[in-house]
Amino acid sequence: MAQPLYKPDDSDDASNAPTGRANISAERFISPYFMAREWETIWPKMWLVAGAASDVAEPGDYFVFNIGRESIIVSRTNEGDLAAMYNVCQHRGARVLVNDMGSLDAFVCPYHGWAYDHDGTLKDVPSKDRFSQGAPCEELSLDRVRVQSLGAMIWICMDDNAPSLEEFLGDIPEMIAPFRLDDMVLAVDQTVTLEANWKTLIDNFGEL
Repeated sequence: MAQPLYKPDDSDDASNAPTGRANISAERFISPYFMAREWETIWPKMWLVAGAASDVAEPGDYFVFNIGRESIIVSRTNEGDLAAMYNVCQHRGARVLVNDMGSLDAFVCPYHGWAYDHDGTLKDVPSKDRFSQGAPCEELSLDRVRVQSLGAMIWICMDDNAPSLEEFLGDIPEMIAPFRLDDMVLAVDQTVTLEANWKTLIDNFGEL
């Protein structure tokens, strides 16, 4: 495995929490080391806003949330519950869903036709009798991801040991309650792709 192009000293380590005002090196925006450390310590460990609740309003509705090397399906089950699961077929590892969003009776992998229910349960394996070691549906469901809604947004967390969403957000729900997020609906959906580090966007919209 290739070594990172830059490795900071202890004072500039990606895992160190910021303390007061300090100069921030350019390496935090361009170094492969920081990108790798952020993937290890941030994105898989915290609750992330995956999308709008209105996008999965009815049973069968789904959208795909992509971050880094992970792809996650968020869907509404036939019982009206939310479900989230990795977008990885348990047969050969292909992406089950290739469209960003939609509504389907079942999630069918385009590679070999394995079909999953809206909660990720494997429901059908074509030519099942040809698998010499069997293909038990109850053991080959899509791997689940923690999911929860808050207001008009849906959150996911890939870490089963992370605090609950309520603990993660702390006082924030109470602070934003006057904005009545539960009553909000998505009016315009816009996707913009920029060739920039995510922190650049945060810095651009942050005023100190």
